[in-house]
Amino acid sequence: MLFQRDVIELLRHDLNAEATAIMTEALELDPNQSEVFWPIWREYNLEYSKTGDAQLALLKDYAEHQMSRSDEKAKELVERAFKIDEQRLKLQKKYWKKVNKELGSMIAARFVQVDSQLSNLVQLQISSQVPLVQAPN
Repeated sequence: MLFQRDVIELLRHDLNAEATAIMTEALELDPNQSEVFWPIWREYNLEYSKTGDAQLALLKDYAEHQMSRSDEKAKELVERAFKIDEQRLKLQKKYWKKVNKELGSMIAARFVQVDSQLSNLVQLQISSQVPLVQAPN
């Protein structure tokens, strides 16, 4: 199977470590700001990982059904992918509000910008391993 769980989990783990380092550098927080931000970040990452679990389940389902190629299954998979994207955006908005309230708009904007870039990187790495849906012969 193309979407091996251990490969994706390794990617997620490596990115979490790198994301913290990147976020640290990008936000340039003073000690007081750091004390406020990092608990919010940990809470966000915990919730965000649930969307990663949903995406992993979607990829597994896609891999298991890629040979069946029915219109119904294709529709279901796309709708689930949209739902995951919507959940991620909703989560990002929720935590933007928290960071904005606690640390102001500039830090909140940098948080969203860096987080979006990191998320896009992960999505690109994962999607590059997913073959296009093929029509039945």
